[in-house]
Amino acid sequence: RIKILVASSNIGNASVQELDSWVPKNAPHTDIVVFGLQESTYKATISEVDDEVNEATVALLNAELAFDDEQAEQGTAENAEKASTYAAAESKGGGGGGDYFEDDDDEDDEDEKPAKHTHEEKLSGSRHLLLAIQRQLGDDFVLLERVMRGQMRIRVYIRKSLAAKVKNVEIGAENTGLGHVYANKGGQGVKFELANTSIVFVNSHLAAHESAAKCNKRNSNVREIFGGLRFGNKLYDMTQFDHVIWCGDLNYRIEPPQS
Repeated sequence: RIKILVASSNIGNASVQELDSWVPKNAPHTDIVVFGLQESTYKATISEVDDEVNEATVALLNAELAFDDEQAEQGTAENAEKASTYAAAESKGGGGGGDYFEDDDDEDDEDEKPAKHTHEEKLSGSRHLLLAIQRQLGDDFVLLERVMRGQMRIRVYIRKSLAAKVKNVEIGAENTGLGHVYANKGGQGVKFELANTSIVFVNSHLAAHESAAKCNKRNSNVREIFGGLRFGNKLYDMTQFDHVIWCGDLNYRIEPPQS
């Protein structure tokens, strides 16, 4: 039996101070730990970052930060390709891309703009966040895979004793933000197989605010992410796998009954 802990949070571009109330120290009795983060860009001081960091950790962090930059470049390329596809559909007439732009008022994103930090500040914040996670999990866990788009990221950790048994790992992302192109909203996925079981983890940040129209937009975000994240046989969606575990800032509102 595989024991999984999924921890999701919109951290509001604020510094992570403690994780004990969220993920138990060293994650006992757990085989896989998944972090789904939204609005996870913040700055940290040098003292917060460099305290008790050895050379091996620095090398690991530098590799992670290089990967973040690589992911940002890949996301930009995906955005350009997607925008070009929709624009081409529009230019052919008949509103071929209309479904993607008809509700792009996106005023809900105005109050969730990326925090304005310098590149160095973002790097220090990312370093602080990654250190906090690794220290919380301890030495028995290793990073299996991760995806980052904008301020959204998913990180999947697994016990070292199980890492060699994992196979067929794939990652993907689908942006649903401005113009259904940009990564201010969207989803990221990690798929793999373990113990003859196929698993997909999805982290997402959906459209915000209350109203029937906004709820419909969140539903549309989910459909777009579900249809856009293709693993394994690309002719089929994620229902081809044994388990799909979805987390994130879903922004659905629950109204209490009126007395």
